[in-house]
Amino acid sequence: MKKIISLSLAFFMLLTLVACGSQTGSDTLTGSYRIHVSGYDWGAGVDSIMVTLDHVVDAVDPEDFVIQETKQATDFASENKDVVIVNNERSIKDVYLCDEKGEKTDQASKYIQFELGVSPTEGSPLLYSAKTGFNTWSGPYELNIQLSEDADLTSNGKEVTSWTIDTAYTERVTSVDQFKK
Repeated sequence: MKKIISLSLAFFMLLTLVACGSQTGSDTLTGSYRIHVSGYDWGAGVDSIMVTLDHVVDAVDPEDFVIQETKQATDFASENKDVVIVNNERSIKDVYLCDEKGEKTDQASKYIQFELGVSPTEGSPLLYSAKTGFNTWSGPYELNIQLSEDADLTSNGKEVTSWTIDTAYTERVTSVDQFKK
């Protein structure tokens, strides 16, 4: 009987360790992100992104990150209104830890929500074609989410020394997704 109890206890301890694996810290973090697109009077803009990491982080600060946007744009200065690839730095208005639904939390989390600045010149995931007069989704539309030089990021108390987030987003959520028509 003692053997069965000991084996059961060991099994439950192992199960707890596996279930809490995402709560462990690491100096190397990898992840992916999804974008949220809202409509504005001048057009669409990526106003927030949620990063999902493989390990938790303890706290975040906007100064810890730099976000570079890569997308297609029409070069209105060129005679043929050529489509070019441009790189722009995105402004970070706020960043906070959240749960998987995007709700702010004060606990360590593997989810980070970034609130980004948008304007007619910043954050549009669309490509306007001067030839057709229509917008299409920019291909590519990618965000390079990096740690700043002075970043002070920890994962369960461990200093993060390596940060790799896929540049292609995994999901596109829009502010009109809630409507059926």
